[in-house]
Amino acid sequence: MVYPLRFGVCLPNYGETGSADGLRRAALAVEGLGYDSVWATDHILMPTNSGTPYERILESITTLGYLAGITSKVRLGVSSLIMAMRNPVVAVKQLVTIDNLSSGRLMLATSVGLERT
Repeated sequence: MVYPLRFGVCLPNYGETGSADGLRRAALAVEGLGYDSVWATDHILMPTNSGTPYERILESITTLGYLAGITSKVRLGVSSLIMAMRNPVVAVKQLVTIDNLSSGRLMLATSVGLERT
């Protein structure tokens, strides 16, 4: 069996580019170019002065809800949802709602997350 190759783009929901306008423009451009999916990065807590752009990050599930309303074709995903930092019942309810409102376009990758020592 041959499976088609699919391409997605991780959108900038963090750092200086993490804004409603930046996300809207990027998502619509990606969809217009025919990509299959858009992804949001997930971090809830980052230490100050971590040297990463993730110190300023938009929440990933909420970001997907926003993207679901402005796109119509691309699938929507979280590159790796850190479940250990969330109430699983609330997270599942949020994700199922996005999947329902986006006509089944949600995809999900999860992880337990690891603490640095």
